[in-house]
Amino acid sequence: MLLTTHVHPDGDAVSSLLAFGFLCRRLGRDADMYMADPIPDRFRFLPGAGGVVVVGADSLPRKYEGAVILDVGSRDRIGKVEDCLAPSVEIVNIDHHISNDQFGNINLLHLDASATSQIIYDIFGDFGFTPNPDEATCIYTGILSDTGRFRFSNTTSRALEVASHLVSLGANPTYLADRIYYEMPLEDMQAMGKALTTLEMFGDGQVCALFLSEDDEVQDSDALVDLALSIQGVEVALLFCEMDDGRVRISLRSKNRVNVSELAEHFGGGGHFKAAGVRMRGTLESARDRLLPVVLEAVGIPQLGVTPA
Repeated sequence: MLLTTHVHPDGDAVSSLLAFGFLCRRLGRDADMYMADPIPDRFRFLPGAGGVVVVGADSLPRKYEGAVILDVGSRDRIGKVEDCLAPSVEIVNIDHHISNDQFGNINLLHLDASATSQIIYDIFGDFGFTPNPDEATCIYTGILSDTGRFRFSNTTSRALEVASHLVSLGANPTYLADRIYYEMPLEDMQAMGKALTTLEMFGDGQVCALFLSEDDEVQDSDALVDLALSIQGVEVALLFCEMDDGRVRISLRSKNRVNVSELAEHFGGGGHFKAAGVRMRGTLESARDRLLPVVLEAVGIPQLGVTPA
């Protein structure tokens, strides 16, 4: 059986994949973990991360007849891992995104869960298992990251209850917060400083855009777009990252009013109300010019072009 998650994996994607891998071992099931993109550096310390294989164009594994796809709204979001699936593959789709298109043969969707990792926690309980410290660490990390360090609107009482239980089981909240959010490589800080010089403001200061070229390597691009969102008066922050395949990866963040998941879905992406992503063909400038009118309309600004404010 194959386990996978979405391209450009975030904390919940990585954590739910690893936690489900641990669950499979508990159940005595063989499960191989594959990703289209590498695990971000800040999550590589997680237990089990060394067992994840990045699919390469020159070394595809066998075709799998069964797959569990985690934290993915639509099947095309698994990227190159699609080449690992047999035509007759049976898919279990486990997710919490409202934009999920129910692509699985079995769809386990808990839209009220704070993270897919929280669903995995519940599955552990369904099988009568209590997470051990390694499993608790992975699940806690997924909830921590997908709630924006317990500050997004999906930080429900249930999410906090689960997080509390995971801490009692061995997840170390201080260590995990420090390791994930407060240990930044010097190269990242320098690249972020360069990216901040590209900052553009639109819509009377309600929309902010940043740009990273292919040569600007930032391991934690989410920190950069979150920083842009913290600017006073900004409602939506956008980070445009140039990729090596002729596409642009765009991270969208909203402070309060705008559902950026709906904006991302308009261009084939998806995510959460306040955090979403999409990939577009073209240049940084062409991606900006396509997306900005939609964003400006969402914040209530007349579409008068994309001239920076």
